[in-house]
This record gives sequence, C-alpha cells and structure tokens, in this order.
Amino acid sequence: MSDVVTWTLNQYVAMGLMLGIFGFIGLTRGVRRELYASLAIILAVVVVGASSGTLAAPVNRYYKMFTFVRQGGMSAEDPGAKWQEIRGEPGLIESHASQEALKVAVFAVIVLLGYFMGQRFGPVPFGLMPRLLGLFIGLFNGFGITYFLLPIIFPEPKTLIEIPTGEVQQTMVNPEFLAQLGILFIFVMIAFGLYSASGRTRRRE
Repeated sequence: MSDVVTWTLNQYVAMGLMLGIFGFIGLTRGVRRELYASLAIILAVVVVGASSGTLAAPVNRYYKMFTFVRQGGMSAEDPGAKWQEIRGEPGLIESHASQEALKVAVFAVIVLLGYFMGQRFGPVPFGLMPRLLGLFIGLFNGFGITYFLLPIIFPEPKTLIEIPTGEVQQTMVNPEFLAQLGILFIFVMIAFGLYSASGRTRRRE
C-alpha cells in the first residue's frame, strides 16, 4: 500500500475555517442581507425540528404518485391494480440515512431561499460599518448552520475524508481533459472580448 499523507485539524482550526467562510460572506453581503439569512436559518430549524419524522410520509406519497403516472398508470387497463402494485413498492424515504438526507435538503432549501431573498431585496452595503456588522452576523449564521448540519452530515465523532491525489494528478495531465480546459478558456476569452466591446459601444453612445 502506498504512503498516505494525513492532515489532522483540531476543533478550533475546523471551526475557524467554517466560520471564516460565512464571516467573509457576511462581510461582502452586509448586515441587512445577512439578517434575511438569519431569519431563514431560524425558520429552517423550527420547520425541520417540528416536522421531524413526518416529512417522509408525504414525500413517499408524492413519489409513488409520480411513479404511477410515469409508468403509465393513468392509461393502464386496470389503474387500480397498477396503483396497488406501486403502493407495495418501497418508498423513496425509508432508511434512517434517507430521512437525515431529507432533513438536510429541507433545511438547505429554506436557508438558500433566505440568502436569495437577502440578495434580492436587501440593500447593497455602503461603508465599513454595515460590512463589519454583516461579518459578525455571518459568523452567527455560520455557527447556526454548522451546529444544525454537522451532527447530521457527520454523525461520528471523527471524520476521515479520502482524496485520491494520484488520480487527480493523472486526470489533470490527461490530454482529453487539457483539450476541454483549453476550449473552455477560449470560450471565456471570446465572451470577455464581446462583453468588453459592447461596453465600449455603450460608453460611446
């Protein structure tokens, strides 16, 4: 077996990295936009906590209805028999892992909606103070998100993330990958040139 490089992060470094990301986001978005996210995080915690254990049933019901329609149950010779057959199949949310994934999905949708609402309706931060306040609110938002999601995503006391660096290096030097990267670079440069040309045109007008 080849050697494995091991990096160990203590709890303070891990928390600093996670909270630092959200703090930077808050610094760029400003306090008013971050408050939208704060309200969304509180709402997400309440919704997921209050509906814990009851989310699976409606999701499974709609999943089986979708399966019934997708498999042509509406046009079947005996729709009732087809529906009974589908009802006997396992639902989409059955295992504990799938229930936890559903919680994460609902939480993420609500929180992302809050960030979007803040970006859409919150004013652009002008000045240093709104950005600094946004930094601190971002830290609190990061703490709330991390505190809620960490036990669900990483239930064990310690987590090992394996990165196949050898395979990554081989992929980066693959001729096909390099060709695709070159095409993408050319496309970006063409788009940038067109955008710059249109900007000069608008300034002349």
